[in-house]
Amino acid sequence: MMLMETPTEDILNEYRKRIDELDAQLLAILAERRQIVMKIGEYKKQKGLPPLDPKRWEQVLQSKTELAKDLDVSPDFIRELYNLIHEYSLSLEEAVAKRPEPPAYQGRHVSPVAPTLPMVLGIQGGRGSFNEEAAKRFAETHGITDYRLQYLYTSPAVMEALCRGDITRGQCAIYNSTGGYVEETVNALKEYPVEVVDEFAIQISHT
Repeated sequence: MMLMETPTEDILNEYRKRIDELDAQLLAILAERRQIVMKIGEYKKQKGLPPLDPKRWEQVLQSKTELAKDLDVSPDFIRELYNLIHEYSLSLEEAVAKRPEPPAYQGRHVSPVAPTLPMVLGIQGGRGSFNEEAAKRFAETHGITDYRLQYLYTSPAVMEALCRGDITRGQCAIYNSTGGYVEETVNALKEYPVEVVDEFAIQISHT
């Protein structure tokens, strides 16, 4: 006979806290996965490959369900979950495939960026914005400590300043989970001869 004990409120709160931590990790992993999917989409577009590879997907799905069995997780649940993930990933690759190529850049002289210190990061936003948070995250991730921010508020302004050599790096929002691609940034990327050197996700909360 087994004796069962009802968890106390403190224990229940600890369980819930751990669940919240795991959920945050899951979302961060999904955000990183999305970035990789976008890069795969760009590669397939350059090589003329179709977004969907049914044979590859069946192999992935089979391996995930087998792993689920080993981990004592419902294979049916994992199959359903990964089908949803796959549908989302496929929609991202298809969006990349349909994205028009940027036209040839004309009419502006692109000045070389002098390696001066401190680094100047121009951002699509003002003080206290999520763009400011993203720029600081970029600096922290790359070990940049000697820098200052320049608040430029719009994507075209950021890229114009970058092309003139007024700033060292530019930061713009390209995608968000509720509104999709940021049209202002996408259109500016078509117009200005800039190169994306890094892409990452940050968690946004308005509560």
